[in-house]
Amino acid sequence: MKYILLFVMAIGLTAGVHASDSLTINVGGVNRGFWVHVPPSYTAGQHLPLVFNFHGYGSNASQEELYTQMDNTADTGKFILVYPSGLNAAWNVGWFGSFWTGPDDVGFASAIIDTMIKLYGIDSTRVYSCGMSNGGFMSHLLASVLSNRITAIAAVSGVLTDSAVAYFTPSRLIPVMDIHGTKDPVVPYDTFPVSLDVEQTISFWVSRNSRTSSSDTVFLPNINTSDSSTVQKIDYPAENGAAEVLFYKIINGGHTWPNGIIDIPVASYGFTNRDIDANTEIWHFFNKYKINIATGLSELVDNGTDVCIFPNPVNGQTLQIALGNDMPNATIEITDAN
Repeated sequence: MKYILLFVMAIGLTAGVHASDSLTINVGGVNRGFWVHVPPSYTAGQHLPLVFNFHGYGSNASQEELYTQMDNTADTGKFILVYPSGLNAAWNVGWFGSFWTGPDDVGFASAIIDTMIKLYGIDSTRVYSCGMSNGGFMSHLLASVLSNRITAIAAVSGVLTDSAVAYFTPSRLIPVMDIHGTKDPVVPYDTFPVSLDVEQTISFWVSRNSRTSSSDTVFLPNINTSDSSTVQKIDYPAENGAAEVLFYKIINGGHTWPNGIIDIPVASYGFTNRDIDANTEIWHFFNKYKINIATGLSELVDNGTDVCIFPNPVNGQTLQIALGNDMPNATIEITDAN
C-alpha cells in the first residue's frame, strides 16, 4: 500500500487535554487523517509502544480523545496514542457486505503503523488496538486480518462481524479483551445484525486462541454504588501456549466507556460504570504482551511494573505489597471483596 505523509500541525483540544498532532496520509488515492498524542517524556531514539483508539460511528478522532481521556494513561504508561478518523465518521467493518469493498480501513491502519515507525521509531512488536462501538468492531477486525502487525486488542461495546469471521486469517494467536454492557441499547448484548453477539464473540476467540479449560470468574467490588451497574471479570488466561481472552461483563451497563468523562443520558445510551476505568484496564492488558519476532507469537513482557501482593490469600497475617521497578510512586486502593 503506497501512502504519502502530507502535513503535520499542532492542535489543542481544550484546557487540561494535552496537545496532539494532526497528520494526514494518502491511502489508495484518498487522504486520511489521524491524531497523534506523544507523552511529554518522549525523546528521540525511544521505541515506545503504539496504541490505536478508534472512535464510534458518527464520532471523530478529537471526540474520542476527549471522551476516553486516554492521553493521561499514555503519559503515565509511556506509549504513543493514535486516534484515526473514519471516512463519513465510520469504520468499514463489513456491516454492508464484505469489508474488502468500500474504504480500505485495514490498509489505513497498516499505513499508519508504517508512518509511526518512520516518524517516531515505535516498537513494532508492541502495537495495540482498542476502540468504542464501531471502533471496537474495527479492533476485532484488525485482530482477525492484521494480526501480523497488531499485538493485542481491546473492544468496548464492539463485537465480531460475520464478514470478519468469514475472512478470519490470523497469522498468530492474539490476546483479546472485551468490555460490554448487558443493557447496551446500541449494540445489544444478545444480538446485532450481521454479527456475532457478545457471548458468541467471546466463545469464538476462546476457541480460536486454543483455550479448552474453564475461565477464572470473579465479581469485582462495587466501588461506586451510584452508577447502577457492577462488573463481572471473566478471564481465560494465557496458559500452555494459549492466548488470553479477558471479558469485563458490565452488569446493567450501557453503550458507554467505563469511567468515561461524560455521563451520557441514561435514556440514550445507558449507565456508565465507574467501578473500573477502561483506560487503566486496557493498558494493563496490553502492557503484558509483545510479539516474539522469532516465533511470531505473543509473549509476556517483563516490564517491571507488576504489583506483587503476599501472602495471597492473606488470613491473619501481615499484608505486604511490592512495587515494580518502574513504579517508585503509586496510589494503592485495598478493598475487601467480602
